[in-house]
Amino acid sequence: MTLELDGDRPKGWAGKVKAAARRGGEVKFALADQAVVSGASFVTTVLLARFLGLEEFGRFALAWLGVFLAQNLQIALLVTPMLTIAAKQDGQALSTYRGAMLVQQGVLSVVLSALVFAGAKLSGWLMPDWGLAGLAAPLAALVFCAQWADFARRYHFAFSRPPAAFAVDALRYGLQLALLGAFVMGFGPAGGVAGALNIMAVGALAGAVLGLAFAGRVAFDAGATREVVRRHWSFSRWLVLTAFAQWARDNFVFAAVGALLGLAEVGALRAAQQLVMAVNVPLQGLGNIVPARAGAAYDERGLDGLMGFIGAFVVKYMAAVALVLIALALAGEWLLTAVYGSAFAGYGFVVAAFALTMIIYLFREMVSIMLRAMETTAFELYAAAAAAAVVIAGAYPLVEMWGLAGALVAIALFESVIVAVLALGLRGRAWAAMIGRGGKR
Repeated sequence: MTLELDGDRPKGWAGKVKAAARRGGEVKFALADQAVVSGASFVTTVLLARFLGLEEFGRFALAWLGVFLAQNLQIALLVTPMLTIAAKQDGQALSTYRGAMLVQQGVLSVVLSALVFAGAKLSGWLMPDWGLAGLAAPLAALVFCAQWADFARRYHFAFSRPPAAFAVDALRYGLQLALLGAFVMGFGPAGGVAGALNIMAVGALAGAVLGLAFAGRVAFDAGATREVVRRHWSFSRWLVLTAFAQWARDNFVFAAVGALLGLAEVGALRAAQQLVMAVNVPLQGLGNIVPARAGAAYDERGLDGLMGFIGAFVVKYMAAVALVLIALALAGEWLLTAVYGSAFAGYGFVVAAFALTMIIYLFREMVSIMLRAMETTAFELYAAAAAAAVVIAGAYPLVEMWGLAGALVAIALFESVIVAVLALGLRGRAWAAMIGRGGKR
């Protein structure tokens, strides 16, 4: 049985003209959308850190680990394959593919919300001092609504509708910031983490409703849905393992800090991390343009062409970002108190450590760009798994021995192990390319 909704993309010459216009504006809207998302995330962190207080903000940071896991799994299972496969659909296959996406997202949002709810309740039994059991319902509501909002945003990017994706995020985060601003000014710490999570869920729900209202022509077919699920799983099964490995870093480090040092230290760690993560904006901009150019350089001129491109552009770009990170490290104490307030004084060394660790991450990104240009991605899974194993084994004893400094060592080890494994993979691929074996697989 098939159900169709009106609003598919126009056909014929008019459709081609409109499609060309959309493509011309994709970069503009993509950059504007990223600015909205990154800016709202930073302002939200500042508002909550200043008005909830150090300890309550630490509770929020621990609760957010559940949201982060759900986001990573959604990206691995649904978003990444959709962004790759959606463009290959046309005609009736396009409508049924969209329907399959909606069905998958519906199931995934329910499952992940239930998983986060159960995790919060379990943490109340394992670590009652964290107070996360009482946040189970707001967390589950936020995960459910945020999953649909994130899906709606990516859905429109996948089908070349960047203005619609921008509208989703503009409404979601505009409403979120407006309500959060009123919330913290009106209630301050008394509002609690639960109130903040509920407000964020309301903003996400508004964005999701807007995005789904313009989903286009959709057809639901059971056979087609099963085929799409099978195809997506074949594409993403390794990405799921990578998502768990990536999540393990923050999960085990933050959990160890919370268990051994307390919620205040978790809050300081999260605040410093978010301050340094401001450099993700230029890094994500790099990610929008460099992979295609690196791939073309390797395809046209082999390893020499790839190395030439990396040296001529990527190294210089990363060096500029590294200078910004060094400045952040030097001004860490001042920035932390200026942005978050005097309650965060004394944690400037955490900003400096995160900034220096991000420089290691820059090397990781350069190696990853080269491996992806060679169409070799397996080492990313190996690297993430090895790094996660190191953090799982070492986070607790490091924090127990050295306190917050031990947590920072664990995070630096995570990035260092990834760089080492990726470098070994690159060395092998480069050697194969030089002696004419392995091709460009």
